[in-house]
Amino acid sequence: MSDQGVPARTLRWAGFLSALFYSGYMFIHSDQTLFGIQYRFLTIWALTGYMLAFLLLLRRSYDPTAGRYDAVVAGSASVAAVVVLLYWRLYFQDPSLVNGSREPTWFVEYYLHLVGPSMIWADAILYSRPFRHVLRTAALLVGVVLAYTLWIELAVQPMNDSPTGSVTTGLPYPFLNSMPLDQRLGFYASAAASSFVFLGIGWITQWITGAFFPGMVRKPQ
Repeated sequence: MSDQGVPARTLRWAGFLSALFYSGYMFIHSDQTLFGIQYRFLTIWALTGYMLAFLLLLRRSYDPTAGRYDAVVAGSASVAAVVVLLYWRLYFQDPSLVNGSREPTWFVEYYLHLVGPSMIWADAILYSRPFRHVLRTAALLVGVVLAYTLWIELAVQPMNDSPTGSVTTGLPYPFLNSMPLDQRLGFYASAAASSFVFLGIGWITQWITGAFFPGMVRKPQ
């Protein structure tokens, strides 16, 4: 499938514009009194990541000489996968662990935790094929997880007095506030490990589709 064809451009425009819309929606509907607003949540970091990835991929759709941006695309797809895994695992255990007392709007919930991530996964598998530079992407993932950990632990938590938990207050996801620091650090490490797993799955999927379905996917240039 062509990286500059109509299907690829359509997917990328849909991915970028929907991500842009939901970024604005989340800003408007987030609690403006809380430090960090919507960027307290890893879900929004993932949303921003694949919005940027789609924007860069759109540039390539119209200019074949543009850069490939493999690490950004593969990294955003991996972080999006971690968000989906963690959110639904905790949601099915107890929705209040991630949502607290608020009931999320259903179409926002499904876009952020299924539809949006699925769009960047589809592009990665069918068109951009970014899972080539594994070590470079892994380094980016470490940087994202470390940056997010420092952000919520050293900035968000001290500046906010909600949500509350049995151990602390201010961390964006309610369940984190009932975990001691050592357990939280272990959780962040497991999230980083999960991103590496998804990076590996992406690499394997890319190899399999390229080897067994060469007519279905675009060869990386």
